Amino acid sequence: MIVNWINRLRASRRWIRALDLAAKERFEAALAEVHSIENLALHQPRGTTEFDIHLQLLKAWLLIEVKKPHDAIPIIVRLDQLFGSGAQSPLREYLRGYISLLAQHVVSAVPADAAKPELSSLLKFDVTQINLDRVPKHIKQKFPLPTHPNWQS
Repeated sequence: MIVNWINRLRASRRWIRALDLAAKERFEAALAEVHSIENLALHQPRGTTEFDIHLQLLKAWLLIEVKKPHDAIPIIVRLDQLFGSGAQSPLREYLRGYISLLAQHVVSAVPADAAKPELSSLLKFDVTQINLDRVPKHIKQKFPLPTHPNWQS
């Protein structure tokens, strides 16, 4: 029990450090922090918590920034499957819009990936339908969506 608590504390500290490093454009170091978080035994199924989802969003973006867009594709596809199913809340729609932006970055880095069927729905996603007023500010700060016509940084 105490080990799990300590690992959660470590993960939180490393998350903050990863965000800080990414803000300073030290993408390799930020990605190393993300990998160190993934290596912690957090005693819960991966991908089931808000933290896991945010971690995967950050990881996909960092992989694109360090010129490894092919490594980001499985993460993007897995997240799209997660957000593409079930009832759509404004938050889920916004995060799907962010995933769509990541897919567009992958395709711009490697145009041949535009033909991948698993990316096609994301590449067609219409971010203009997202109501930005209904998305929490902290989400918009962590995962900006500047392609939205009403975006204000």
